[in-house]
Amino acid sequence: MTLCEDFSKLMQAKFEMSMMEELKFFLGLQIKKIDEGIYIHQTKYVKELLKKFKMDDASPIKTPYIQPVYLDWTKNQSRWMKRHTEE
Repeated sequence: MTLCEDFSKLMQAKFEMSMMEELKFFLGLQIKKIDEGIYIHQTKYVKELLKKFKMDDASPIKTPYIQPVYLDWTKNQSRWMKRHTEE
């Protein structure tokens, strides 16, 4: 059983829900499966916030970039570990 299937069964046990197709939106998070893993973002929520405060036509500015943290499942230790990225 895959990690996604485990997650699906856990959520179905806790909440009233069914899995009819690939999970794309869950508890306000957008979920996208990509080659490198699972990408979780809140683009829709941010756009709604910008619209709510009449900032949807505001000009974007650059923000500092923080190196992402990647997690890998280690089978021998049965837990999530930080994966170091090459810079």
